[in-house]
Amino acid sequence: MAMWTPSADPVTGGPRSSRKGGLRRAFLAAKLALGERMYAAGIDDGHLRAQIAAVDQTIRQAEAAGVSPVEMLPKRRELLLRLAAAALQDDAPLPGADAEYERARQAQAALQQAVEGRAVKGRVVPLAGGIR
Repeated sequence: MAMWTPSADPVTGGPRSSRKGGLRRAFLAAKLALGERMYAAGIDDGHLRAQIAAVDQTIRQAEAAGVSPVEMLPKRRELLLRLAAAALQDDAPLPGADAEYERARQAQAALQQAVEGRAVKGRVVPLAGGIR
């Protein structure tokens, strides 16, 4: 079940964002896409897919009852991000999610390069565990 989460929407209007902010949003969107694709392809660590399926079932039940499932969307998003983060920790191919994995790796590398460029100027910004 592919769902578009508002947090991955492009930012429009308002003050111009920094390059690093844009890279953070791109990395977040790439991780969400990777998590969605991994879930759809059945790629899992043995636990997260079942948790996502349970949240999806709750969402379907809420929609069937005419109730907005908006309170469940952050939990689903968190689980998808955890699934993607686990994949990004391992440098291994993901059959069925190769393109999304590569895009997430590229977004991660671009963000890391921007952060490291800033760290060189005297301010260290940790990247461990992914960026949200």
